[in-house]
Amino acid sequence: MPTLKHRKPIVYISLAVYSLLSIFIIVEACFGSAISGSHSDIIAEISAFFVNLFTGPQTIEVLKPQQLGTVSDSSYLGEGQIAIGTTTLLSLEVKYPTKAHKDDTYDKTYTVNKLTGNNDDYNIVLSNHNGSDATSFFVDVRIVAVNNTSSAYSININVAETFDYVYDFNIVELAKPSNIEVKLDKTTLRINETVAANIKLKDEKYNDARLRRYLDPTKIDMTSSNEVVATIDKYGVIHALSAGQTTITIGDESFNIVVNDETINKPENNSLSVKISENSNQFPSLLDYDYTFEEGFEANDYSVLLYADFNDDTLLDKSVSWEASDKLNVVLAPFKYDKEGFPIYHDDDDKPCVRVCGYRKKGEVTITCISNSNPDVRVEQILNVQEAIAEEMRLNIKSSSSLIVGEQVIVSATFKPLNVSNTSIYIEVDNHNLVTIKNNGTRSVSITANDAGTAHFTVRSASNENLTATFTIEISVKETINDDNFTDFAQFMRKFAGHFFLFFVTAVFGFIFFFTFFEDDKKKLIFGLPICVINGFLLAGISELIQYFVPSRSGLWLDVGIDFAGYILAVALSLGIYVLIKYIKRHIENKQKKKG
Repeated sequence: MPTLKHRKPIVYISLAVYSLLSIFIIVEACFGSAISGSHSDIIAEISAFFVNLFTGPQTIEVLKPQQLGTVSDSSYLGEGQIAIGTTTLLSLEVKYPTKAHKDDTYDKTYTVNKLTGNNDDYNIVLSNHNGSDATSFFVDVRIVAVNNTSSAYSININVAETFDYVYDFNIVELAKPSNIEVKLDKTTLRINETVAANIKLKDEKYNDARLRRYLDPTKIDMTSSNEVVATIDKYGVIHALSAGQTTITIGDESFNIVVNDETINKPENNSLSVKISENSNQFPSLLDYDYTFEEGFEANDYSVLLYADFNDDTLLDKSVSWEASDKLNVVLAPFKYDKEGFPIYHDDDDKPCVRVCGYRKKGEVTITCISNSNPDVRVEQILNVQEAIAEEMRLNIKSSSSLIVGEQVIVSATFKPLNVSNTSIYIEVDNHNLVTIKNNGTRSVSITANDAGTAHFTVRSASNENLTATFTIEISVKETINDDNFTDFAQFMRKFAGHFFLFFVTAVFGFIFFFTFFEDDKKKLIFGLPICVINGFLLAGISELIQYFVPSRSGLWLDVGIDFAGYILAVALSLGIYVLIKYIKRHIENKQKKKG
């Protein structure tokens, strides 16, 4: 048998590579999981680069809704019946199929169009919010009724260009209040003295602070059984006229009123004056009265507090009533409410006052203060109802600063002061080819990514055009290996490259070494092949045994199997190639012999 120094160079080269790979496997098994993992991540990142290079960008799947239905209709007078001056919230739930892949996105675009009726009779405010789970969200449409010049109205709500929902409604006059509760501070009066009935809605559904505007006392039936003794006016003020008794009926409640023969003085003309509180705004701001009492509102920021005063200190009855020339311009709210929910129209010093809140319409409005004791004594105060202008804007972007082509992001904004009536925004982009913008000019604007690139956006407040904000979104194409599946890919590469492929390559050079070391075919099969296979099994077992004792790593029989599978496959393929080469070589030699 010849010595090693007489062997061909391929023997030494294959031995060197085989030894180096075997040493690398043993040394790598000694590293902790952090170092080993970083090696695997590097290999995975390199592999991901080439995979993405050859596979190209993937198309993200945009899921359309599969169901659209009504969740709630808050019409005060019943479904589809909207009273002038009120707001109805129509909420629709949009349901989607479950995502098949993490990168799938939901098409949450929507539009609302007025179909029939006079467009100027009502306004529409749009918003949306996420559902209780990932497969649904809600479209909220607020309809604000301000007039009723048409017999019927309808709007169409389209979601994701898939579903249409038609909402039919009527705009009607505010109905007569029902189920009210009344209390009187006193039932015994003197001639010329008055007492105002304190009225509140008893129905809990409509008695919370947001809905107190529905109480219009002028629509309540109020009568006196003996109008010679006392009368009751449309505001619920009882006027004592002469001595005697009468029954005052307010709605379904009745009170026995006694008027004694004592007479008090009435106020004289020009004795009544009205002034604006120094601490309140000089101009009531237009706002949706739904939100007047929400947390964070300071009444003096959006309303005017008017005080009434008589220049006659001898008057015993200084009570007044308040009247607005247009109830859609303002709501006359009380100074506060007592513990039982009854309105109080005087301050803590017992000075008569009223809070004037802007409501549905801008412009001048006349507030009339009327003496209860002498209704002929009255004074007017002209106010100018203005729209609250946005002073600060903060963007709400329900997504990250990066998108994949096909994904959507919803952009909205919050403003200061809180009573900004127009919370819509307009969004502009520097490159219109990159994105599609829908619902522009509403509270919630959707942006859909169309192409890769960097999109710079400018957001402008509809309330204040000088108020702007900017943001940037990086748009990329969906790659085969991306952030969502890289961990799984890295784990696969760890098993494939770190175990199977590494042992596969090692086996190839081991096969070459042992089959070139033994020059005789019989010795190659008897000695070289078994030694090569046994070495592979021992290498797999030793490397996993070492990992068993390394902290934060583990030796697994599964990994031994993966290692040895890669090794034995390489040996089998190498042996097949070796046999094929020998067969071809022998076939060529036989042909040459026949020719010779």
